[in-house]
Amino acid sequence: MSDNCPYFQQISRYHDGELSPEQRADVEAHIGGCPACQDELRSLEQISGILGSWNSPDAPEYLLARLHVAALRERAVMRMAKILTSAAAAIIVICALWLHGAGSNDAVLAAEPWEQTAITLSTASSNDESQQFAQWVVEDLSRENGHEQN
Repeated sequence: MSDNCPYFQQISRYHDGELSPEQRADVEAHIGGCPACQDELRSLEQISGILGSWNSPDAPEYLLARLHVAALRERAVMRMAKILTSAAAAIIVICALWLHGAGSNDAVLAAEPWEQTAITLSTASSNDESQQFAQWVVEDLSRENGHEQN
């Protein structure tokens, strides 16, 4: 290796075809006069030649079949997980909407007349409405305390 040459680090990128046309032309012009870069390029070409001519052994059929079955199982598990996740999300949304809707309707239906009036009573209510409201509150509180009014 030559740490002194500024182009030395670019030789690998030049060999792999990763340089722009301008950078490639600069490196090619430089390689002609730099023995260290020439040696590095030759080494990279030899390594590429050896690796390119190497034949890896084929995997046995039983191994390929097992890998294929494992891949099919994994896809089936992932598909089932997606379906179950989607179903769970839908159930949560439906339950939340049902609880939200049911809670607000039940509270209004179960409310005493004075509570329903209190919810809708405006500040510009007439005196008669205010008196009726007060009467309902008194009646409700009387029932809660065990005093029935006739």
